[in-house]
Amino acid sequence: MKNIKNYKKLVLPLFFIGIVFSFISCSEVNDSGQFQFDQKLGQGALLRIINLKSSSFEFSDPTNAVFSFNGELISEDQGKNVKSVKIYATFKDNTITPGSTDLSVNSKTFIKEYNQSNFTDGDNGFKQLEVSVLLTEAASAIGVKISDILSTDFFEIYEDIELTDGRIITSNLIANSLKGNSYNSPLINKVAVGCAIPTNKFSGDYMMKVTGSGFFPKSQQVKITSLGGFGARQVDFNYSGFARNFKFDLICNQISVQKVSTGLSCGGKGDIIFTTTGNNSTFNLNDDSQIVFKLLETGSCGLNSTNTITLTKM
Repeated sequence: MKNIKNYKKLVLPLFFIGIVFSFISCSEVNDSGQFQFDQKLGQGALLRIINLKSSSFEFSDPTNAVFSFNGELISEDQGKNVKSVKIYATFKDNTITPGSTDLSVNSKTFIKEYNQSNFTDGDNGFKQLEVSVLLTEAASAIGVKISDILSTDFFEIYEDIELTDGRIITSNLIANSLKGNSYNSPLINKVAVGCAIPTNKFSGDYMMKVTGSGFFPKSQQVKITSLGGFGARQVDFNYSGFARNFKFDLICNQISVQKVSTGLSCGGKGDIIFTTTGNNSTFNLNDDSQIVFKLLETGSCGLNSTNTITLTKM
């Protein structure tokens, strides 16, 4: 066994012990927690994300929208056995309306290639590179027009590693246990199309007025809590005398209410359900004073009410 030399920052959790794939064996972690290679299996390589600069395509500025990160090539010879990193993409159309065409592309499509001339030497001696993919690049490669891409659609960006001996390492070759934020080397990234929203916007105390035939009170003060900077919000309110909440996503030009069960029913025959009715919303990303959207109230008690929810900031 041979320790990786001059690399103090690469510390991996003990649950990687015994994970093996065709090129690299993570077969042992020494007392210091450093990653070790099994020479019997030959050299391979992984691409570790060391700085995720942009994780999504900013839909408000499609021309400059970019997915990018700084990566480090991890191998026993510090990345010198890597010939190139090839970038591919697939596309998932999540905004298919009745009568429209599904624009999804499930086969990996080549976008660009980074070779050894693009690699730099990190302070620890490992080869590094910056991966950067514009939304316009991904869309052009896939063959979909920017005008046909809507918020909630997403791309999957693949980083395939070509070794100097001709072998190719892809996301399919990496054990499931290596896919995730803890290791940051999945060789595949789900890149959503959306709009960043500051957490202090569309949050706080609001007056909620409801037009519909369901059990919602017609008017009450509610609190909206931000669940993250990408538009996820939670509304806490009173529903027929019970403290309940529902979650919705502010996604650039639409609002999507996450399906949720209230846990309430009439005679135990199923629960009352809240869900979205589609893109029937009105709000301004630059003005959080009012939000208007539709919410469907169905399930138990014979409910099938389409409610108009108006939230006005107090």
